[in-house]
Amino acid sequence: MKRFATAFALAMLISSRAPAQAPILKSLPSDVQQRIEGIRESCPSTERVTKGDEGLQFFTVSGAQAVLVDELDFCGGGCMHGINCATGYTHDVAIYIRQGGTWRKLFSVAATEPIFLSIEPDSENPRFRALVLSVHAGWDWGCPVRNKDDPTAWKHEKCDFVVKWDGSRFVHKPL
Repeated sequence: MKRFATAFALAMLISSRAPAQAPILKSLPSDVQQRIEGIRESCPSTERVTKGDEGLQFFTVSGAQAVLVDELDFCGGGCMHGINCATGYTHDVAIYIRQGGTWRKLFSVAATEPIFLSIEPDSENPRFRALVLSVHAGWDWGCPVRNKDDPTAWKHEKCDFVVKWDGSRFVHKPL
């Protein structure tokens, strides 16, 4: 009887625990998974390589689950030309929001510097506040291009922006 009681107590303990949460990475679109794994496989052996969901940044947007994918976050935390960034420190940054059972990319840009993600701290559901980043001149974001014909003209190589959520989409404004 004692053996039965011990087995029953162990079974109750195991069944009362919440089931392990499935990795978010495996639920993202296959092209995103492949890009992340490609970066990880190309990292030099001297660098720390992330695994699983490590490197993804989680938060909520209007109550929906969201994830930020920044190519710099999977291989040593810096720019490695030809692996996770290009010239000018250019790297892809995207935000995916879960809608139903699928992830939709609602924001994407090629950033030129490390980004800053601001989230409202909450132990269970951190909420998106803002994203601060730089983009190259010439983007459709209103960052002026260098004027080669007039050396006295105002010049920009890149511009800084703050990205916010307006309740239905991401909007950006220059800093």
